[in-house]
Amino acid sequence: MKAKYGLILVLAAAILWGLGVLCKVQHWPMAGLFLMLSMLLWPIGVILLLVKLLKYPGVKDFLDR
Repeated sequence: MKAKYGLILVLAAAILWGLGVLCKVQHWPMAGLFLMLSMLLWPIGVILLLVKLLKYPGVKDFLDR
């Protein structure tokens, strides 16, 4: 697994969130779906990034400072 997949998920969630907010303000359909998908993708991407970060060997030295 690479960190770029987590970043892609977080970026996709941010884009979906922005689109959902725009649709909600304009009272367009599908706003709830976009917001729900973004709230599902965001934690998955963050968890992937955290797993990758904690597996990096230099993190323990950095956290022990």
